[in-house]
Amino acid sequence: MTTESWRDAAACRNHPQHIWFPPKGKSARPAKTICATCPSQPECLQYAIDNNIKHGIWGGLTERDRRPLRIGRPRPRVHGTRHGYQQHIANGETPCWWCQDFNERQHKSGYVA
Repeated sequence: MTTESWRDAAACRNHPQHIWFPPKGKSARPAKTICATCPSQPECLQYAIDNNIKHGIWGGLTERDRRPLRIGRPRPRVHGTRHGYQQHIANGETPCWWCQDFNERQHKSGYVA
């Protein structure tokens, strides 16, 4: 599935967005139940992991559920470097976790990419 086609087929399209962003202490079960029936679940989960999304239910998993999947992934070679960060910006993308972390460390040290 392409990026657009998995979103078009997603079961969440027919439900209010707030279901996927439950307030702290509230159950994620309604969202997870819908996600369990979704044909786009694997693509949605991969999107959240690839883009380091830290809020909401994606692919049927909370951020806490996704964290071990994200941490265990090997870092692509260009990411986490000045060049990687600049590539994201040039492409109009939100920088990945590794590039955001690199940029934050550079700001703290006084160097701005």
